[in-house]
Amino acid sequence: RCAGSAQPSGMPAPPTRSPMATTSIPPDTPELSRAIFQYGVTPAVLHGVTEEELEATYQLAYELVMESQYEEALESAELLVRMDPGEQRYLFAFALCLQHVGEYASAARYYAEALVLQATDAVCAFRMGECLMAMEDLDEARTAFELSVTLSWLDVDCTEVRELAQQHLDELFSEGA
Repeated sequence: RCAGSAQPSGMPAPPTRSPMATTSIPPDTPELSRAIFQYGVTPAVLHGVTEEELEATYQLAYELVMESQYEEALESAELLVRMDPGEQRYLFAFALCLQHVGEYASAARYYAEALVLQATDAVCAFRMGECLMAMEDLDEARTAFELSVTLSWLDVDCTEVRELAQQHLDELFSEGA
């Protein structure tokens, strides 16, 4: 992910470009939970949403994020998370949109979920730190930025993320956090 960290979002570029039909998820049912948790079936599969449709929706969200239209991208990003809650890129995109509309607590939770799915993602840890800092949870923000710095050493393309995380750490330590 750090190779694209020069982009304001850190969001990886999508591979496809086509529109997706609108799909909704019915209320949670025992059958749906069983299919997801026992068999790894995603809601997208249950609703007949194709990988191409998911990627097209990701493309739309990506383009809106690149234009700093986070509120507009939020609906597409949320749909992606609903359709495939185990896809790290979708969780990251949703968290990024939430962060930029000021929903820091929710964004931090989704970044944490995304980080669980890709535990070496320095950008994800960095973004989570930004949210925690905005919420004035400075001890947890410090921990997230330290993690980002550590993870950034795993990828030679993460220099920019490492420097930004270190700047935040220096700021937090100068404030006594």
